[in-house]
Amino acid sequence: MLVAELIRTDRALTDTQMVDDALSYLHEVNQSEWPVVNELGLPIGIAIETQLLMQDGKKRLHDVMEPETLALSLDMHVFDAVRKMNHLKRETIAVVDETAAYVGTLVRAKMISSLTSVLHLDESGSVVTVELKERDYELTVLVRLIEQEGARILTISVEAPDEHFPLYRISFKLNLVDVGRISSTLRRHGFTVSTESRSEEQEAEWADRADAFLRYLDM
Repeated sequence: MLVAELIRTDRALTDTQMVDDALSYLHEVNQSEWPVVNELGLPIGIAIETQLLMQDGKKRLHDVMEPETLALSLDMHVFDAVRKMNHLKRETIAVVDETAAYVGTLVRAKMISSLTSVLHLDESGSVVTVELKERDYELTVLVRLIEQEGARILTISVEAPDEHFPLYRISFKLNLVDVGRISSTLRRHGFTVSTESRSEEQEAEWADRADAFLRYLDM
């Protein structure tokens, strides 16, 4: 998924606008911050509501905005966008075309919502977790065994061994409610199945893994 698929095309604020006008516009777009551009349409800053509220309403944004020239390109992948927004600690960020001119804004909340869809966190199903030693790591074999039982794999999560746990843990979120047959097939082929659950606790654990994934993108 690319940034171009997620942007809002609401106009940017301009550095010549007054603080009162900017606050009104932030209310209109329902955001606490928004990109600011210069007369050439190039992003030069961010207007942040909490900062604007402490300023004279007749001041120009150029004098009170947070300087920011970094922006996202339309063809940037959403994973890279997450990393950049986390680095900048922004809720919104300008998106530019090939000439570096403003074309829209990426809003963090919408981006996270899209990741929920990409990672299939909003789909019902079950989770099967397999534990195995490094020498037995055969992801293609696991996928084949699961799919031959008629399951559709929605998401795969891999946890590498560490000092606390010596095995790989590979979790598959599947589109099935009953995964007993799949677990039996995996065990019959010598794999250790440590989890087979559709409980709310397991769904919460999967969401936690998605959060960990987003934190990984921040590295």
